[in-house]
Amino acid sequence: PPHPMMLLLRLLHILGGVTWVGATVFTTCFLFPALRGNPTAAGQVMQGLSQRRFMEIMPGIAIVTILSGLWMIWITSGGHLGMYMQTRSGHSYTTAGGLAIVAFFLGIFVGRPKGMKAAALGAQMAAVTDPAERAKLQHEMATLQKQSGVITATVTVLLLIAAAGMAIARYV
Repeated sequence: PPHPMMLLLRLLHILGGVTWVGATVFTTCFLFPALRGNPTAAGQVMQGLSQRRFMEIMPGIAIVTILSGLWMIWITSGGHLGMYMQTRSGHSYTTAGGLAIVAFFLGIFVGRPKGMKAAALGAQMAAVTDPAERAKLQHEMATLQKQSGVITATVTVLLLIAAAGMAIARYV
């Protein structure tokens, strides 16, 4: 029978991965497009997500998913990662895991700051009465939102590829 630690790690990894990928696909494909063009609703929804600590909880889930995956690879490889990566399934698992790690860092260090800056500009616009200043802020916010959208879509694609790789790795 499998070691109890492997059962726990696998459970954390799969449930975390399902939650991480699912939330990312939902926000990219449904939530953000539904909110685009309605700044009032977008502000309210983002405030609600902030109050529920979504922006802190999701990165935490991603970190647990990544760390449990790394730990499982370490156990499975017997500490011989180089040899493990030479097997077809080992190469598939580590490549898929690497894509998820890239997606995490891209989302946290590139996408998130752009999204937060765009949100701050939206809040700042509420107090601006000068039309020229308002137009400047709107343009800057739209640029940041577009950049953030491209990054978010890239993260989503990377995570879907990573999840697909994980799903088939043991069969390749």
